[in-house]
Amino acid sequence: HWVREHSEATNTFDYVPFRQEITTDHEDGTSFSVVLHDNSTIQLHKADSSVTVTDRRQAIDNLERHKEKGRILTGLLYIDPESEDTHEILGTVKEPLNSLGKDELCPGSEALEKMNEGFRC
Repeated sequence: HWVREHSEATNTFDYVPFRQEITTDHEDGTSFSVVLHDNSTIQLHKADSSVTVTDRRQAIDNLERHKEKGRILTGLLYIDPESEDTHEILGTVKEPLNSLGKDELCPGSEALEKMNEGFRC
């Protein structure tokens, strides 16, 4: 909720030129600079692994604290302990999709129509 309420569009990205991927590998709890393709620099801070990731207030406070210091907090910041697993929400099968046959993956028009009915308002 907080992110949606504070989200601001800062640019329109209708064209993104191909560039080499920028990667980093730093210890938990450390801050470091990253030079971007245009030679600008951003400050990142990798979250400390001792942070309680189920504490929403602490996650927001950490984001704000690092923002005030001009840093972007990275890593696992928050997990809602009440959230459902994506597979539970979508009702997916337990088997890996690559192990299913054509009949399971393509059940036909009638099954597709029934499924789509559930998405209509």
